[in-house]
Amino acid sequence: MIAADTTTIGGLDFSATDVTNIILVTTALIYGVILYFTRRSSQASTLMEVMKMVQSQAMRDDRRLLYQAATPDIREWSEELLSAAERVCAVYGTVGMLVRCRMVPRHRFMRNSGRTIARVYELSLPFQEQRSQDFVESGWPNLNWLYGLAVKRRFGFDMNEHTQWQAQRDIHVAKVRSSMNAKGI
Repeated sequence: MIAADTTTIGGLDFSATDVTNIILVTTALIYGVILYFTRRSSQASTLMEVMKMVQSQAMRDDRRLLYQAATPDIREWSEELLSAAERVCAVYGTVGMLVRCRMVPRHRFMRNSGRTIARVYELSLPFQEQRSQDFVESGWPNLNWLYGLAVKRRFGFDMNEHTQWQAQRDIHVAKVRSSMNAKGI
Protein backbone atom coordinates (compact mmCIF):
# COMPACT_ATOMS: atom_id res chain seq x y z
CA MET A 1 0.00 0.00 0.00
CA ILE A 2 1.30 3.46 -0.92
CA ALA A 3 1.13 6.23 1.66
CA ALA A 4 -0.71 9.45 0.84
CA ASP A 5 2.48 11.53 0.80
CA THR A 6 4.16 9.32 -1.82
CA THR A 7 4.41 10.05 -5.53
CA THR A 8 4.97 7.43 -8.19
CA ILE A 9 7.17 8.41 -11.10
CA GLY A 10 8.10 5.87 -13.74
CA GLY A 11 7.10 3.02 -11.47
CA LEU A 12 9.23 4.29 -8.57
CA ASP A 13 7.76 5.58 -5.33
CA PHE A 14 9.08 8.88 -3.98
CA SER A 15 8.16 10.64 -0.75
CA ALA A 16 7.43 14.37 -0.73
CA THR A 17 10.86 14.95 0.84
CA ASP A 18 12.54 12.98 -1.98
CA VAL A 19 10.76 15.04 -4.63
CA THR A 20 11.70 18.27 -2.87
CA ASN A 21 15.35 17.20 -2.66
CA ILE A 22 15.41 16.24 -6.33
CA ILE A 23 13.97 19.64 -7.26
CA LEU A 24 16.49 21.47 -5.04
CA VAL A 25 19.48 19.56 -6.45
CA THR A 26 18.29 20.12 -10.02
CA THR A 27 17.79 23.84 -9.35
CA ALA A 28 21.26 24.10 -7.77
CA LEU A 29 22.83 22.41 -10.81
CA ILE A 30 21.02 24.75 -13.19
CA TYR A 31 22.16 27.79 -11.20
CA GLY A 32 25.71 26.45 -11.19
CA VAL A 33 25.68 26.16 -14.99
CA ILE A 34 24.22 29.66 -15.31
CA LEU A 35 26.87 31.07 -12.96
CA TYR A 36 29.66 29.31 -14.87
CA PHE A 37 28.60 30.75 -18.22
CA THR A 38 27.92 34.19 -16.73
CA ARG A 39 31.45 34.29 -15.33
CA ARG A 40 32.96 33.16 -18.63
CA SER A 41 30.99 35.83 -20.46
CA SER A 42 32.15 38.46 -17.97
CA GLN A 43 35.78 37.35 -18.34
CA ALA A 44 35.51 37.46 -22.11
CA SER A 45 34.12 41.00 -21.98
CA THR A 46 36.82 42.12 -19.57
CA LEU A 47 39.54 40.50 -21.70
CA MET A 48 38.22 42.30 -24.76
CA GLU A 49 38.26 45.66 -22.92
CA VAL A 50 41.77 45.02 -21.58
CA MET A 51 43.03 44.16 -25.06
CA LYS A 52 41.43 47.35 -26.43
CA MET A 53 43.16 49.35 -23.71
CA VAL A 54 46.54 47.68 -24.23
CA GLN A 55 46.33 47.86 -28.03
CA SER A 56 45.06 51.44 -28.23
CA GLN A 57 47.05 53.74 -30.49
CA ALA A 58 48.23 55.84 -27.54
CA MET A 59 49.55 52.77 -25.70
CA ARG A 60 51.27 51.47 -28.83
CA ASP A 61 52.91 54.87 -29.31
CA ASP A 62 54.04 54.94 -25.67
CA ARG A 63 55.47 51.42 -25.91
CA ARG A 64 57.23 52.26 -29.18
CA LEU A 65 58.82 55.33 -27.56
CA LEU A 66 59.90 53.22 -24.59
CA TYR A 67 61.39 50.56 -26.92
CA GLN A 68 63.29 53.14 -28.96
CA ALA A 69 64.46 55.65 -26.38
CA ALA A 70 64.84 53.91 -23.01
CA THR A 71 68.36 53.85 -21.62
CA PRO A 72 69.63 52.47 -18.32
CA ASP A 73 70.47 56.02 -17.17
CA ILE A 74 67.20 57.74 -16.36
CA ARG A 75 68.90 61.14 -16.36
CA GLU A 76 68.98 60.83 -20.16
CA TRP A 77 65.23 60.29 -20.42
CA SER A 78 63.13 63.09 -21.89
CA GLU A 79 59.93 64.32 -20.24
CA GLU A 80 57.99 62.66 -23.05
CA LEU A 81 59.67 59.31 -22.33
CA LEU A 82 59.06 59.67 -18.58
CA SER A 83 55.37 60.36 -19.24
CA ALA A 84 55.14 57.43 -21.64
CA ALA A 85 56.79 55.10 -19.12
CA GLU A 86 54.41 56.24 -16.40
CA ARG A 87 51.36 55.66 -18.59
CA VAL A 88 52.57 52.24 -19.72
CA CYS A 89 53.40 51.14 -16.16
CA ALA A 90 50.06 52.42 -14.87
CA VAL A 91 48.07 50.60 -17.57
CA TYR A 92 49.95 47.33 -17.13
CA GLY A 93 49.66 47.71 -13.35
CA THR A 94 45.87 47.96 -13.75
CA VAL A 95 45.88 44.99 -16.09
CA GLY A 96 47.94 43.08 -13.52
CA MET A 97 45.29 43.78 -10.91
CA LEU A 98 42.54 42.49 -13.20
CA VAL A 99 44.51 39.35 -14.02
CA ARG A 100 45.43 38.80 -10.38
CA CYS A 101 41.76 39.08 -9.34
CA ARG A 102 40.92 36.54 -12.07
CA MET A 103 38.69 38.98 -13.91
CA VAL A 104 40.77 38.23 -16.99
CA PRO A 105 41.80 34.66 -17.86
CA ARG A 106 45.53 34.45 -17.09
CA HIS A 107 46.59 31.89 -19.65
CA ARG A 108 44.86 33.63 -22.56
CA PHE A 109 46.18 37.05 -21.69
CA MET A 110 49.71 35.87 -20.93
CA ARG A 111 49.88 33.78 -24.10
CA ASN A 112 49.14 36.90 -26.15
CA SER A 113 50.93 39.57 -24.11
CA GLY A 114 53.60 37.91 -21.96
CA ARG A 115 56.59 38.95 -24.07
CA THR A 116 55.37 42.54 -24.32
CA ILE A 117 54.85 42.72 -20.56
CA ALA A 118 58.35 41.40 -19.91
CA ARG A 119 59.92 43.83 -22.36
CA VAL A 120 57.99 46.85 -21.05
CA TYR A 121 58.83 45.94 -17.46
CA GLU A 122 62.53 45.50 -18.17
CA LEU A 123 62.84 48.72 -20.18
CA SER A 124 60.93 50.73 -17.59
CA LEU A 125 63.03 49.47 -14.64
CA PRO A 126 65.07 52.70 -14.33
CA PHE A 127 61.82 54.67 -14.18
CA GLN A 128 60.27 52.28 -11.64
CA GLU A 129 63.37 52.44 -9.43
CA GLN A 130 63.41 56.24 -9.59
CA ARG A 131 59.73 56.44 -8.77
CA SER A 132 60.04 54.12 -5.78
CA GLN A 133 62.93 56.29 -4.48
CA ASP A 134 60.98 59.51 -5.01
CA PHE A 135 57.69 58.32 -3.53
CA VAL A 136 58.92 55.65 -1.08
CA GLU A 137 56.45 53.13 -2.40
CA SER A 138 56.76 49.83 -4.15
CA GLY A 139 55.83 51.24 -7.52
CA TRP A 140 53.30 49.04 -9.22
CA PRO A 141 53.00 45.77 -7.26
CA ASN A 142 50.55 44.33 -9.78
CA LEU A 143 52.95 45.12 -12.63
CA ASN A 144 55.71 43.34 -10.70
CA TRP A 145 53.40 40.36 -10.19
CA LEU A 146 52.42 40.36 -13.89
CA TYR A 147 56.09 40.43 -14.86
CA GLY A 148 56.61 37.43 -12.58
CA LEU A 149 53.95 35.54 -14.56
CA ALA A 150 55.62 36.51 -17.82
CA VAL A 151 59.01 35.31 -16.56
CA LYS A 152 57.48 32.07 -15.32
CA ARG A 153 55.91 31.52 -18.72
CA ARG A 154 59.16 32.32 -20.52
CA PHE A 155 61.63 30.50 -18.26
CA GLY A 156 59.34 27.95 -16.64
CA PHE A 157 60.50 28.01 -13.02
CA ASP A 158 58.17 27.84 -10.03
CA MET A 159 57.01 31.24 -8.81
CA ASN A 160 56.25 29.89 -5.33
CA GLU A 161 59.94 29.88 -4.54
CA HIS A 162 60.31 33.63 -4.33
CA THR A 163 64.05 33.71 -3.73
CA GLN A 164 64.69 31.61 -6.82
CA TRP A 165 62.42 33.90 -8.84
CA GLN A 166 64.11 37.00 -7.44
CA ALA A 167 67.55 35.64 -8.30
CA GLN A 168 66.46 34.67 -11.83
CA ARG A 169 64.85 38.09 -12.30
CA ASP A 170 67.97 39.89 -11.10
CA ILE A 171 70.15 37.82 -13.44
CA HIS A 172 67.80 38.49 -16.35
CA VAL A 173 67.63 42.23 -15.60
CA ALA A 174 71.43 42.37 -15.38
CA LYS A 175 71.67 40.69 -18.80
CA VAL A 176 69.15 43.15 -20.29
CA ARG A 177 71.03 46.14 -18.85
CA SER A 178 74.36 44.75 -20.05
CA SER A 179 72.91 44.23 -23.50
CA MET A 180 71.51 47.76 -23.52
CA ASN A 181 74.87 49.20 -22.47
CA ALA A 182 76.73 47.15 -25.09
CA LYS A 183 74.41 48.40 -27.80
CA GLY A 184 74.72 51.97 -26.54
CA ILE A 185 71.03 52.15 -25.76
